[in-house]
Amino acid sequence: MKIRTLLVCAGVLALMVAQGQSDLLPRFNVDDDGLWVDGYDPVAYLLDHRAVEGDARFSHTYQGATFHFVDQAH
Repeated sequence: MKIRTLLVCAGVLALMVAQGQSDLLPRFNVDDDGLWVDGYDPVAYLLDHRAVEGDARFSHTYQGATFHFVDQAH
């Protein structure tokens, strides 16, 4: 019974450590400049059904990732 309890405790501890490590991973896959999807407008993929390169004038940074958009409406 003691070995079973020890194994359960070790398993719970391992899960807790693994969960803590996942917070260290970046939330977005960005390039060296911090751009997400290489500076293309993510909204254009959905609305225009094609890849459109975004403009740095219409950018927003969220959790370390910079998003470029075609215009202010996006």
